[in-house]
Amino acid sequence: MTPSQKIKLPEIYKICFHYKIVLCIHEVFGENYYKFNDFQAQRNSFRASGNNEWHIDCGSEARANYLHRNDNRQLKCGTNLQDNTIEWGEGIYNLPMKHKIPIDTFIKRFDFRIKDWNNLRRTKKEALLVPIKTGNFVAFDSRIIHTSVVLTKLENPLIEKKCF
Repeated sequence: MTPSQKIKLPEIYKICFHYKIVLCIHEVFGENYYKFNDFQAQRNSFRASGNNEWHIDCGSEARANYLHRNDNRQLKCGTNLQDNTIEWGEGIYNLPMKHKIPIDTFIKRFDFRIKDWNNLRRTKKEALLVPIKTGNFVAFDSRIIHTSVVLTKLENPLIEKKCF
């Protein structure tokens, strides 16, 4: 069964509107927000290796001004149907608060190169693993740089934030 076929299954589709997930989103945004679904069903999203796998989910719009305004709030959400293991991936390592651009020269291409270089320089030292188990709901700012590459020499402990 393809991912497109899986997402049409009621058991999968209904997960997006589960009351606990809706409550968690309300906790972050309050009552006023829009929900835009970019449905995906992924299997083994684990990536092999290398820093070139670090990315932001809104990368195609990374240079858009609205994306970096203080009032712009957005989440990338997912419900995991499997544990994060080396064999099956699905894990997320992130660099907290690294969606911010450290320099503003008004030359966006240059500013983003500095941000990318700065983030890649710090990945192994500051990357945090988000521990994911089957059934976990994960939500994060889509501007945060992250990867599903297995990092073998992390210097920081696991992190976990629960809404419910």
